[in-house]
Amino acid sequence: MKRLFRFRYPKIALFAFAIVISYFIFSNPAVAGYVNELGNLSYLGVFIAGILFAFGFTAPIATGFFITLGVSNLWLLAIIGGLGAVLGDLVICDILLALKGKASIAYYCNAWCFC
Repeated sequence: MKRLFRFRYPKIALFAFAIVISYFIFSNPAVAGYVNELGNLSYLGVFIAGILFAFGFTAPIATGFFITLGVSNLWLLAIIGGLGAVLGDLVICDILLALKGKASIAYYCNAWCFC
């Protein structure tokens, strides 16, 4: 199999690259102003950042959103961001199960529902 890069761990290098790019993006005052405008969404923005936090390469971007939103209640930020991450993980698992041709998460959730 032909390798994409010559070194042994290309995914770690791409993750480090995502961290560096995220730092430069969020250190830009224009981007910080845009995120502060999204701050009107407050906890909805935290939920969306939580969804981004579930994916590996978008975790640095989600961290930048968490830092620049500046929500005052950290406990509520953690709970809402965690719920967003759970939703992101469920989406990832549902996509992977669908690609493997097995039943979706919705099938298993119906077994747990009391409706």
